[in-house]
Amino acid sequence: MTDDVTDRARAALEGVTGGPWTIVSGAWGNVWHFPEGDHNGARPTVVVRMGGMTEADSTFIAAARTLVPELLAEVERLRGDKQLAEAELAMTQDGFARWKSRADAAEAEVERLRGALKALAHDLNAHNQTTPDDEDHEIICDVESTIAYRIEAVLRGDR
Repeated sequence: MTDDVTDRARAALEGVTGGPWTIVSGAWGNVWHFPEGDHNGARPTVVVRMGGMTEADSTFIAAARTLVPELLAEVERLRGDKQLAEAELAMTQDGFARWKSRADAAEAEVERLRGALKALAHDLNAHNQTTPDDEDHEIICDVESTIAYRIEAVLRGDR
C-alpha cells in the first residue's frame, strides 16, 4: 500500500467519532454509534441516514470505523517486517559476498599450489632421467620417483 493511500485513510479518520459503530436491526440505511456502545435509552452520537442504503452498505459503513484503523496498523506492521527482512537480506548478501570472496581466494591458492606441485613432480621426474656418476644416485632417484608419484596421486585426487 502506498503512503498516499495510508495518508488518505488517516486523514479520513481525523475527527471521526470513535467506534465501534453498529447498525440497528430493521433500520436499514441507518448506522448508529451510541456512547459506550449502549443504545438502550441513550441518544446516538453518530447517525448516518441515506435513503435506499442496503443492509450491506450499512454494515460496511459501520465496520469501516474500526476496520480502517486495524488495516492501517497491519500495513505499518507489515512495513516494519519488510524493512527487517530487507535489512536481513542485505546482511546475508554481504556475508555471502565475503564468504564467496574467501572461497575464490582459497580456490586460487589451491590452483597455485597444484601448479607448484605439478612443476615439482616434473622436475623430480626430469632429474631421474639424468645419470650422474654418484653411487647414491639410484637411491636418490628412487626417493624422488616415490615423491613424484605421491604428488601426482594427490593431483589426480587419489588418497
